[in-house]
Amino acid sequence: MICPSCMNDVMDGSIMCPICGEPIERMPSYSGPSYMDLQPVKKKTNVTAIMILIIAIAVISIGGIIAYNVINKKDSANKYDGKYKFVQAETMGMVVSAELLSLSGYDASNMYLEITDNQVKFIGWDDFGVPIAGVAEIKIEDGTVTMSGNGRTLSGTIEDGTFVIYSGEGSLTFQKE
Repeated sequence: MICPSCMNDVMDGSIMCPICGEPIERMPSYSGPSYMDLQPVKKKTNVTAIMILIIAIAVISIGGIIAYNVINKKDSANKYDGKYKFVQAETMGMVVSAELLSLSGYDASNMYLEITDNQVKFIGWDDFGVPIAGVAEIKIEDGTVTMSGNGRTLSGTIEDGTFVIYSGEGSLTFQKE
């Protein structure tokens, strides 16, 4: 023990300091928890509740995205989705029908356009009768069509199931099946 007045060592159990005579008060003994009892308390987390919360947030987010896309999706492109068979071509003042092409050796029954999700797929032939296929982006607004692909843009019209594509050389007409 230490004397609170002169700061000299005093024997345990003394009631006064042998150097300065100052009375020594005994400190009450501590009966609280020991250091070992004061370990951090681990918080229990409810993993199930956290997982349910994460899943609920994900479902709400996905549902919101889907709802936004459904509400804001333009009907103009979707109502034109489908397969369009080749009907005729106009070039240099001549009209060439699918039947005439068939008589010339081209199988016009396999020449078509297919519109789905703002894309158009074309199946047909080049100028030498070689089968070709291609995909282009399509934008349809109020019956006016713009197709872009392979560095080329074509315009056209679509109305009552008839799709006409214009190019510098003429036009191609397709009819919805």
